[in-house]
Amino acid sequence: MLGHMHRLRDDSFVWMLTGTGNNLRYVNLTKIHSELGESMCRSSPGFHAITGCDYNPAFFRKGKLKAYKLLKNCDEFQKAFMKFGDSEVFENYDEQKNVFNTIQRYICNLYSVGNSFDVDTARFQMFIDSYTVYDVNEAINRKKLRNFDASSLPPCKSECYLSNFCEQIIFVPFGIMLT
Repeated sequence: MLGHMHRLRDDSFVWMLTGTGNNLRYVNLTKIHSELGESMCRSSPGFHAITGCDYNPAFFRKGKLKAYKLLKNCDEFQKAFMKFGDSEVFENYDEQKNVFNTIQRYICNLYSVGNSFDVDTARFQMFIDSYTVYDVNEAINRKKLRNFDASSLPPCKSECYLSNFCEQIIFVPFGIMLT
């Protein structure tokens, strides 16, 4: 709802009833929208799609708070997430590529590999940082490799691209319907 508040008239007040049983309460969405700002609110549907809606195995053990703070502190990431559901982006390959590259940078920063702009490079760098042999005579720690948890690495580029493409397909009809 916050992602579409900009489509309402300025004098509209939106409240949402939430909870169950004796725990029902009203939440003032208009106040939340004004405190977060339009840019954060408009980027929230794309943010939610990338960081996890019903499921998202890509960001295992990352949580929403770190991802939210990263989004809040960077206007470039907010603009990229706002473009989810924009039919012009869906039809323009160059713009799709720009949004995808920005999302890759976001993921690299989320995994604390800020010097990388490509998720595959970030995956490789994280693996090398963990398992580099520093001496030619040193054996690779087999136990460490055996217990390697691939879920600690960011998703690969093909997974990100497929996820981004699917989210664009899902968002476009909603964006067209709401305009």
